[in-house]
Amino acid sequence: ILIESKMEDFESDKKFDLVFSSCALEHIKNDALVISKCDYFLKPGGSQIHVLPSFWSLFLYLWHGYRQYSPKHIKSLFYQQHYTVYRLGGFFSFFLHLFFITIPVIFFRTNKLIDLSWYPKLIEICNRFDKVLPILSYFYVVVVKKDV
Repeated sequence: ILIESKMEDFESDKKFDLVFSSCALEHIKNDALVISKCDYFLKPGGSQIHVLPSFWSLFLYLWHGYRQYSPKHIKSLFYQQHYTVYRLGGFFSFFLHLFFITIPVIFFRTNKLIDLSWYPKLIEICNRFDKVLPILSYFYVVVVKKDV
């Protein structure tokens, strides 16, 4: 069963194997309450997966949502749970996004550069090089496993 819902309003007597949010928690004023609700609706052995913007996403997406997340903030949100944090992006993909999406959209009101046929190849190349220089990660993926 797939249910798409605002977690703040969600009610159910069921428990779930997976709770997933992608770039949503930064738009919720009380993200700690939502995290606790996610845990409540999770079956033992189930997982939560949350994609969160890092501090560096501020330079790519500007003031999008209420906040960006730091490792310290993530630790405070998930301190009672078993979680793992993965970084997405890095130096090369950060600057690719900045020069091919953020700057053209903000200053020139165009997103035509991402429509170029060779843009996907640039993403692939940047992702490979990001492993060498993994700074400026603009997203975190937090995976939480509920105890059995």
